[in-house]
Amino acid sequence: MSIITRRQERYQKIITDYHLITDSIKINSSKGELIFKFSSPKKQTDTELIKTEMQEIFDYAKALQIEVAPLQYQDGEHLLATDGKGVSQLLVGINQKITNILLINTLIAEGNTFYVRGRSTGELDGEALAIFSSRFKRLIAEHYGLESDLVVRFTDDDSVAEKSQQDLEKRLAAIKPVSASSSSSTNGSSSAKLPKAEKPGDVVAGKKITHTWEWLKNVDFNINGESEGKSLVIKGWVFGVNTRPLKNNKTLLTFNITDNTNSITCKIFTDKEEVIEGIKEGSWYLVEGKINYDEYSQEMMFYPRNINLSKETIKTDDAPVKRVELHMHSQFSAMDAVSKVEQIMKQASNFGHDIIGITDHGVLQAYPEMMELGRKKKIKVLYGVEGYLVEDQLNMVYGNQDQDFCGEFTFFDLETTGLVPGNHKIIEIAAVRIKNKQIIDSFSTLVNPHCEIPAFITNLTNITNQMVADGMEEPDALAKFLEFAGDTILVAHNAAFDMSFLNKAL
Repeated sequence: MSIITRRQERYQKIITDYHLITDSIKINSSKGELIFKFSSPKKQTDTELIKTEMQEIFDYAKALQIEVAPLQYQDGEHLLATDGKGVSQLLVGINQKITNILLINTLIAEGNTFYVRGRSTGELDGEALAIFSSRFKRLIAEHYGLESDLVVRFTDDDSVAEKSQQDLEKRLAAIKPVSASSSSSTNGSSSAKLPKAEKPGDVVAGKKITHTWEWLKNVDFNINGESEGKSLVIKGWVFGVNTRPLKNNKTLLTFNITDNTNSITCKIFTDKEEVIEGIKEGSWYLVEGKINYDEYSQEMMFYPRNINLSKETIKTDDAPVKRVELHMHSQFSAMDAVSKVEQIMKQASNFGHDIIGITDHGVLQAYPEMMELGRKKKIKVLYGVEGYLVEDQLNMVYGNQDQDFCGEFTFFDLETTGLVPGNHKIIEIAAVRIKNKQIIDSFSTLVNPHCEIPAFITNLTNITNQMVADGMEEPDALAKFLEFAGDTILVAHNAAFDMSFLNKAL
């Protein structure tokens, strides 16, 4: 990286760190002075600190002059457009408990009034909110010189309504107990029982969904993310259904929904048996609701408002001439595939394929199931395998000596300073004697090559120049090794390499 490039990067970092806007750069040639004029979204900026950092970059200048003028904001909208990130950071830093329930990404301004949405009222009282708003107004005035107001809008209307209803019931119960019969009659008159949902499009809860659904992979599940608090329609199949009765005669129904691109947990408070019975493991649903942060579980959850029965989105192959899959691995290909044979054949049938090949790694276990499903689905199966092959044209055995595997063998390995016999030297010889497939003796010695060991070889073998300084001379080391091996058969990995060095040394 050139000096100029490094200077440019350091200069840009200062601009970014201090949120500066470059207005002009002038040169006073007679004095050798650089004059920088900046604008800043902040009311006050430490120009001395900026000057110190700039002097390290422009060290060739005799003098530096730094002028930073605060921007004059017309209103809150102008401020957000200029330094929305800075305003959000001020908001987040005031009170962690309150900012945890705010949807920071919804911060907007109209005139000099800022508006932000909240998830729910929770235990927040009006006094705490007033203090929070007052501190925000003071910080905006201190940092930006703008007089402003802050309004928090709680948009989780369902949660607020339910909490208000619970408070009302408590107050009424304290005055006059409500009889079970009157309560049930009231509930019966307020909501009609939905017909049983049996086919795609039928309503399980709420009303008919007419909006377009979106893939879960495109939904932002992050706290204060783009999707939080917005109404969405998602589609998927259900798993992990769980119910828990509550004291207010309602049931807490939770379930997970996935479209195989992502998943999220759904949470419903309901007193309708048809809703509880209508959510079944493995069934597909169209769900409309909002994503919000759940204080109890400490994670983002989907709160359904409307639920309709749906059906699986099936991928199809619409090509007029279907291709033939000749390379397919099932769960029997260890460490390479997880697809079950049944799923593979089902997908092939949905695609309209009438031929498919199976080529697992070195095993044939998929054959019986493939054959059976092929007959049922009228798909021809091409039986294959990815075999593990050994190059049979290479010479692996040299010499005429013959014995069974229970005889004596000498397994050996050499370490060298390089790859070329004659140019490079042996630095270690190690070996073991095997009899009846058991180690009966071992041999190891370092060899002094009388040359420097390359750093790469040291990293590879962990053998250093200091270690071989007191090593045996090569002829002596070879004589000791041959005495150890005797007339046994020699065995080595990549034997051609090791034997080439032995033959050259002998």
